Amino acid sequence: MIEVPSNLVLRRGGHTTRDDGMCLLEAAAWLAGETHSDKPECVCPTIASFGRNWNDSLRTDEERTRLLAPLLPHMIGTATGGADRERRAWLAMDWQVRVQVPTWLSLTPSLADHAERLRALPEIVTPSDQVMADLLAANKAASKADPPFLEDDTAWGAVRAAAGGAANVASWNASWLDVGHRESPRNVAWSTLCAASCAAPKRALAPTVPMLQVSAADLVLRMCAVGREA
Repeated sequence: MIEVPSNLVLRRGGHTTRDDGMCLLEAAAWLAGETHSDKPECVCPTIASFGRNWNDSLRTDEERTRLLAPLLPHMIGTATGGADRERRAWLAMDWQVRVQVPTWLSLTPSLADHAERLRALPEIVTPSDQVMADLLAANKAASKADPPFLEDDTAWGAVRAAAGGAANVASWNASWLDVGHRESPRNVAWSTLCAASCAAPKRALAPTVPMLQVSAADLVLRMCAVGREA
């Protein structure tokens, strides 16, 4: 397995040259011996979408490097074709619906039942009317929670740092997740994340982020393992 240099620091955004710094995907290209790019040929597009978004959503270089640099050796060599790409997208969608959304919902007592219903769903690997029904119900409840849903940069920043946006972007690669439709599973899941985080007690946001970050890193490892199972 490729070794990641201990002095590597991951930076936010894209960079013209490596001397200017490297984000997660640019570092993957470098370690794989490719030309400088944030779209390395060696990384599955689903994983790249997830990693690119999460890289830019993290709040400091320290946090970014600590969480993402250990994933680099696993990401390299994951460009294994369309079927694996879609399977990884379903993993991202499943994590979004059964882990991310319920975690934020459960911070508000009035939304706990919706959180438990989503957690109890079977793994999401195919289109499901039940998933849509439960997501829509949770979204409606979260949007009407007390305090009412309001745009809150602190709450949305917490969701993004916890890889909510990353999972949302990665799930684009799964069929059935029609991104152009207002009530697609992908769009409803994202809307519910935002509403649930805004409804949550603000004191609960910060402790929730690192817990979800650990889970998100495990998700990336599971996506990287697709196609490599014995």
